[in-house]
Amino acid sequence: MKTLFAISNKVLIENIFDRETLDRLGKIADVDWAPTDGSFTQEFFANHIGEYDACITSWDSPKLTGHAGENASRLRFLGHAAGTLASYVESAFFERDVTVVNSSAQLALSTAECAVALMMAGAWNLRGYEHGMHVGRWSQSRKETVMGLYGQTIGLIGLGQVARQVVKLLKPFEPRILVHSRYTSEEEAQRLGVTLASLDELLPQSQIVSLHDTLTSETRGSMGQRELALMRDGALLVNTARSQLIDTPALVAELQSGRLSAALDVFDEEPLSRDNALLQLPNVLCSPHIGGISAYWRKKIGSNIVDAFEAFIAGKPITERITAARFKVMSAH
Repeated sequence: MKTLFAISNKVLIENIFDRETLDRLGKIADVDWAPTDGSFTQEFFANHIGEYDACITSWDSPKLTGHAGENASRLRFLGHAAGTLASYVESAFFERDVTVVNSSAQLALSTAECAVALMMAGAWNLRGYEHGMHVGRWSQSRKETVMGLYGQTIGLIGLGQVARQVVKLLKPFEPRILVHSRYTSEEEAQRLGVTLASLDELLPQSQIVSLHDTLTSETRGSMGQRELALMRDGALLVNTARSQLIDTPALVAELQSGRLSAALDVFDEEPLSRDNALLQLPNVLCSPHIGGISAYWRKKIGSNIVDAFEAFIAGKPITERITAARFKVMSAH
């Protein structure tokens, strides 16, 4: 099967594909490798994609939209070694007989670990204590306590792949987990050991609120001034999803009041400028969008795509296939 490996960033290739995976790909298909000298442009891609039965893409790959999408009439398999496909293909692409897969499951596992790490760091006020040591302060262990994770009520907004892994990772801490999700049934919630709740119920009850919704026209700004005001005093807001879910000026105002704290991995402005208000606040822990960079899961991003391609060639079922319905709810980035 004639295949285009449409990833030209050498550093990225080394980051998500190990040598064994690339060798395996070369054995199962007739692969043309994108040049890594800067000549692999969108125009080049659009002009040549019609020659291929399969294509493997990732972050920064050319897009299968417009002229390129029209020319890809021969394509039968698309493996996207990254997360969302929303900016790489158009909805009409799914009307064709093309098998589409991505590595969102692997990224979800990494992001879930990051989310729980931010919960832990925020619940233990690690930023505050670390800063205090730099200015000569020591803990007053006889009179101070931290929130911690054990036994807390934790509210998850959204119950996609990341949030489901968060639920699993939190289980040893014996929390009460509330979930606000438009797509989850009572039966499924019971199976997962969580309690469904409206947003107005979840926010005032949760010591920790973690965002996991996809970004759509309905969810954009869904954590606004009213919702933030519903959060209980001293609560921690964690966001590893999309910054645009939050009304950032409203969040900054709440944080400046000292009523809430936050642990954030995503921002309206990336990279975040050094003078950004969020970086000036002692009750905010910021990380530079690192949720998906666990070394263990990064290598599995590439191997997952090659595994799916092998299954496709062998005529075996692919459980993680991206359908038109799944594409519709994908979060644009």
